[in-house]
Amino acid sequence: MVGGRVEVADNISATDCAFYFVDFFRYATPVTEGPYPSLTVCNAAYRREYLDQVREIWRTHFHETAINQALRRRFGDLWMHTASQVLMSRHVRLRDAVYERYAFGRLFSCTRIGFEGTGRRLYYALFSPVLPMLIMGRMAAKAFRSRKLARSFLRSLGPLTLMVMSWSWGEWLGYVTGRHPRSLIVAPEIRAAQRATS
Repeated sequence: MVGGRVEVADNISATDCAFYFVDFFRYATPVTEGPYPSLTVCNAAYRREYLDQVREIWRTHFHETAINQALRRRFGDLWMHTASQVLMSRHVRLRDAVYERYAFGRLFSCTRIGFEGTGRRLYYALFSPVLPMLIMGRMAAKAFRSRKLARSFLRSLGPLTLMVMSWSWGEWLGYVTGRHPRSLIVAPEIRAAQRATS
């Protein structure tokens, strides 16, 4: 289980930069070669035999948080390989990005409580109101370790705040209700490409 960096492409919009931060800031330079707490499926390689042994988790949805947790518990550390890099240049509309963050926040918390007891679920729900400050603080701490990343972070603050608030709301609802989002959309630009080729 090896993953790599995800860097932000040049000349993308403030909304696209914001989407980069909410999805990939953990994988931006600087990162350290070695064991890493998570990998993004956008730049990772998994052993097929390992995936087959946790098939029940990804049979319907390949949710990277659940997959990473299961693989780490069963097979050991995930590994960050700093020489492996991809660029994020995805274009998103603000409305789509805000909804997607809500849906994935809710999916994240529903998946997370599947691995935790009632006490932890209550703890997460009670402290969810501080999530926006916690998430923005983590992003800022990472961004200001690089001049380029800091510029992108500051430029994206408006849409980024909306996306972080949306994720936090979805995550809190997942803890409270235990229910997945009504719809987990595929990226609209991918749906449009699929329609064009069918």
